[in-house]
Amino acid sequence: MRDFRLSFPANMIAGKSRMDRHDVILLKTYGMPQGARSREDALTLLVLNDCCPEKCPEWPDYFIEQIAHYIVFVMAPERWLNTAKMQWIERIFTTFGVANSQTEQRLLARIIELLPFVPTGLTEFAQPHPEHVAF
Repeated sequence: MRDFRLSFPANMIAGKSRMDRHDVILLKTYGMPQGARSREDALTLLVLNDCCPEKCPEWPDYFIEQIAHYIVFVMAPERWLNTAKMQWIERIFTTFGVANSQTEQRLLARIIELLPFVPTGLTEFAQPHPEHVAF
């Protein structure tokens, strides 16, 4: 079995407590210049989203666009949500049918925007939750 390891620049970013704008630029320029094109790219973004407690304002938009693109256009079946893909989305981004964070709620909404057909289950996950509403 192949071990998953973060490569440059993700390995440096993962060790920081605060992700800044330059980290996102490094990812765009050197880490994933063509965006999230593989399972490893998506895993890298998920790890960075979870391991850096403080994130710069540029991170959520970058994370949302890259992960949404990966889910809709790279993961099989492309441009479609089958049961396996729906279960993966639910397992990674929701708890008891509610998006885990405001960023993940926005991600689910973005996936809905990109899909030509949206299963009803996904729209339920993307609904605003009182804990995720910014004041």
